[in-house]
Amino acid sequence: MSFAFGVVLTGFLLFGLSLMGVAYAVAAVVCFRRRHRVAVALLAVPSLCALTFAVSIVVRFVREMTPDTGIDDPARVSRAVSAQDLVGSWGEGREAVTFQGDGTARTADGALWRWKQRYRNAFVMSLVGAEPARERCWIGLRQGDDMLLFSVDSCFDEAKGWALGAALRRND
Repeated sequence: MSFAFGVVLTGFLLFGLSLMGVAYAVAAVVCFRRRHRVAVALLAVPSLCALTFAVSIVVRFVREMTPDTGIDDPARVSRAVSAQDLVGSWGEGREAVTFQGDGTARTADGALWRWKQRYRNAFVMSLVGAEPARERCWIGLRQGDDMLLFSVDSCFDEAKGWALGAALRRND
């Protein structure tokens, strides 16, 4: 089902439910003025149900349209990742990297990388002695006490955004 069809269908459903709820409410008021207590109860219940259902559809639609950040509790997201947070050994095998406190990192293949530029959670490093120059980015993401490191072969490209590699965990 296409998005536009879903929106139109939801709109008709909401309009119908709202109309039905209002009609039942008007009928309940008329019956209340004529002192038909049983009829008021019989009409008020479907009226409230229809209006409640219409509101729940609106709430669900808004939740579906809100982008998912992937973070359950935004209050748990803490400060940006610093260079000191990365010091140590990360990952295994070919993806392994060791960040040293002097602004360099050594990958599993023995290549030495030097800090070049830093963003909020991303660290751009250049390969020492490479001609032509090669860059690599590492992105640290923190949530609460947990932190993951993503390796990115090509640095930020406005058209593509970050192309994240595999997540690396700290080797304790």
